[in-house]
Amino acid sequence: MATSYTPHARDQTLLEVYDYINQVPGKDVRGRLIDAFNAWLRIPADTIGVIKAIITELHNASLLVDDIEDNSTLRRGIPVAHSIYGVPTTINSANYVYFLALERCHQLGNPAAMNIFVHELLNLHRGQGQDILWRDNLRCPTEEEYRRMVLDKTGGLFRLAVGLMQAFSASEVDFTPLVNQLALYFQIRDDLINLSSDDYMASKSYAEDLTEGKFSFPIIHCITSRPTRRRCQQKEVLLEVERLGGHEELVSLLEYLDRQVRTSEPAGGGAGGGAQPASPRRAAEAGGGGAAASAPNVEHRVDSLLDDWPAREWTFDSLRKRIGQALVDTGSSTGGVPFYLVAANAQRGRSGTADLALYVFDSDFSADSGKSCLLEDVDRLPTLTRGSVCEAGAAAEHDDRPVWRWLLAGPEGSGTLIHQDPWGYTSWNALFVGDKRWILFPPSVPRETLHPPRTDLIGRAAACLGLHLPRGACEFMDEVLPALRGQGLGEVDLVQRPGEVIAFPAGWWHAVVNLDATLAWTESFMRTRDLASITHALRRGGLGDFANVVQDEATATSVVQDLPLERK
Repeated sequence: MATSYTPHARDQTLLEVYDYINQVPGKDVRGRLIDAFNAWLRIPADTIGVIKAIITELHNASLLVDDIEDNSTLRRGIPVAHSIYGVPTTINSANYVYFLALERCHQLGNPAAMNIFVHELLNLHRGQGQDILWRDNLRCPTEEEYRRMVLDKTGGLFRLAVGLMQAFSASEVDFTPLVNQLALYFQIRDDLINLSSDDYMASKSYAEDLTEGKFSFPIIHCITSRPTRRRCQQKEVLLEVERLGGHEELVSLLEYLDRQVRTSEPAGGGAGGGAQPASPRRAAEAGGGGAAASAPNVEHRVDSLLDDWPAREWTFDSLRKRIGQALVDTGSSTGGVPFYLVAANAQRGRSGTADLALYVFDSDFSADSGKSCLLEDVDRLPTLTRGSVCEAGAAAEHDDRPVWRWLLAGPEGSGTLIHQDPWGYTSWNALFVGDKRWILFPPSVPRETLHPPRTDLIGRAAACLGLHLPRGACEFMDEVLPALRGQGLGEVDLVQRPGEVIAFPAGWWHAVVNLDATLAWTESFMRTRDLASITHALRRGGLGDFANVVQDEATATSVVQDLPLERK
């Protein structure tokens, strides 16, 4: 209900500083974010106009204050406002605009919108405060602390924009996980560009985050990768990030966030709903999934390999009783979610909404994780993994050993997009509950063949934000796979059922869709024939110490046996 409040008469004298920064427009990322989400939310144009004005005012006013707090010299290629108007006038102008934005929100006459405004402005200032605290006290945060800061500082305005829209929408879909992933992607990408982009240097200054003493993500990664070198000189940091494989890992992280943005997409493709896609099982039957397709070294074991494993008795109910309160990693949550929520989500069936992001890929089985008991239920697969140098010795317990085993749990329709496993490891997957459809391609198939450009609504919305979003597993199988058939690419299309094992060598592309709610266990291991490429990848990724241990143990123990994956 609209209020009788009389709008404040804006004082243009106080807005002169604000108008100065606006003379050079920014990239309007947040405005395009609003346009992209409105494809789903369908908010009237007049309300969208007010929301855009609120976000623009808050963003640009915050830049005035940020430049003071960061001792910046340039903003958008021109001198910062406080270098011309002075610090007191600039601060006052920024605060004035904050309250003008609050007034706009108040005039919308929506209590939920006001609550969202206050909540996210508090988050934004908390995040900025943490960033300043670390810088001024020379304390390098952990990557987890950095992530929480970004969700407050960068995510605050992102969530405010979408939250205000949701306050006026009939949609009940919670877009928060998607917006959080966008914020993380945006900020980490911005941190990397700050250290490496000539275009960025032209509008601000060279490696400005270094000059300001900020702990941006590449710097945090550099320092935490080699704790003994915590006092790198600024001029060495860029070389150090490159030497430690930081750029490659950061790009990999951005690709991971890119995938998480995609998994948070509401089903249905956009506004107006439209026909739901065919169920994964019907698509598998129509597309030939389940045929006895095979290729050298891709093995589909349907014998009694898992019969003695206690994990064969797993169900969602039994695991909920054992690890229900334990936090598991779903990729789209900010700190893990209790397993009982994952179980409830999976057993509810294919919902067609954003909660499909609750697909567990969890690798923490430490004593305090609440999940170490699961290790008693699974075993090694000696017919596949014998000969791996990480079965025993120093390599098995090395601090830098990459994650190599995961609990997988997800609802019908969840899955993994087409990808290659990292580090050159070979992988196997043991399934205990439900069915999975697998599509595999040889390493020789080019990436661009499997990741053609997107032209659908989510792809166009992502393009508004400057993002490339790959297709999810169901989309890949529905939209891309049919066009690839008959080209002689050597694809393998099969359905894995409970009690069966899939194993494939390093470098094979694969996408997986859960045809039912599924529980599975997967591990990666080193084949001796791949040791040279594995140790090379580890060194490029900043894990040279671990690579050396692996190489030394392989030589010392004469581990040369390399069993084929295919059945004899």
